[in-house]
Amino acid sequence: MAVKRILIVDDEEVVLDLLVAYFSLYNEKRQRLGEFPIQVAVAKNGQEAWDMICQAQGDFDVVLSDVRMPNIDGPELYRRIRGEYPRIIVKFMSGEDPRKLPKEVREAGCSRKPFPKSSLVTEIYDILT
Repeated sequence: MAVKRILIVDDEEVVLDLLVAYFSLYNEKRQRLGEFPIQVAVAKNGQEAWDMICQAQGDFDVVLSDVRMPNIDGPELYRRIRGEYPRIIVKFMSGEDPRKLPKEVREAGCSRKPFPKSSLVTEIYDILT
């Protein structure tokens, strides 16, 4: 069974911790059902995420990124990923009104913070299947 890799990118540590906990709990349930495991990595900003993606030679299935971050923001990270590793699926999360977000964010899809844990995690699992 192939492991799926997700990179979660957010400059708010509480969001990273929460999402890692959500995915860990959900991962245990899904594996008991014989479904694929998910390996979660985290980055605290777009630059750190880009460095991790390049170091892994694009070996991530999904990048779940905040929109507004220091160094490299979500839209710039998206453009870099699209240019170098187009097979990686990028999804965004933001507390902002989705209608006011940049075009590439709306095109990739954006979950609005705060989000119920089950909806976001289920959405990512659905993307991976």
